[in-house]
Amino acid sequence: MPCHNARLVHRQEFQLPIVTELIEELCVDGGKVRLRTAQGLECIYKDYKAMHTNSGLIAVYQDNIGLINWVNSQPIASIVTCRLRWT
Repeated sequence: MPCHNARLVHRQEFQLPIVTELIEELCVDGGKVRLRTAQGLECIYKDYKAMHTNSGLIAVYQDNIGLINWVNSQPIASIVTCRLRWT
């Protein structure tokens, strides 16, 4: 099914969160991003992942290893609460 109204508005580089305290809460999220295609072509959907913590948020597009490496390099509390949804 063609999509005609999707377009990339901005490309933005975001700094990784600087963690200054132990991470005690984590929430992993993910979903699909619809990419613009030429008119008449089918839409392209790509996956993204996000990690919410009590110290910040990191979201990646097609970089699961980068997300895992970032989490593994942070100071983690001995007990971590994993939430289904960040509130």
